[in-house]
Amino acid sequence: YSSTVYPNDNYVQAVVYHLTEFGVFGTMNLLDPANGGVLETFTSEFTNSTKALNLTDGNTVSYWRSESSPETSQVFVYSFTNYMGAVLTKAVFNNSGEHCSRDFKVQTAMDGVNYSTAASGTLVDQESAQEYAINNVTCRTVRLVISSGATNDAWEMAEFAVHGVLTDDPD
Repeated sequence: YSSTVYPNDNYVQAVVYHLTEFGVFGTMNLLDPANGGVLETFTSEFTNSTKALNLTDGNTVSYWRSESSPETSQVFVYSFTNYMGAVLTKAVFNNSGEHCSRDFKVQTAMDGVNYSTAASGTLVDQESAQEYAINNVTCRTVRLVISSGATNDAWEMAEFAVHGVLTDDPD
């Protein structure tokens, strides 16, 4: 099967080989590359199979893992294509396993330099998603800072998402 999404025309075209009931599912994650999210920089990744891009791929089976024994906070900086901005409403984390991440901050900026903390906390080791409110913060850049993990030998996370709406004129 194959499908093509035409977001500007608001439809999905799919090739099917028989008639049945079909569903179309998308992600609300503004950082997903399919939604215009761009990973600008990141601190480390363990291997190509546990890469930083796995954090926003919409797949909780794939995951990011830090380098061995991280000595500094792990930082991921995201922006949006075409210099768009966003109004954020919440941050969502999927975080479980022996090396799960713990303390975090979600920071936002209009200029990519002067960041403010929009959400922070301590993540727990659980299969279900953990949500943190972001109260309609407008930004052009999102920065995730992970400052600790369950173990000292590596930190991991399956998914990081921010929800809200994209805007052409965030100023």
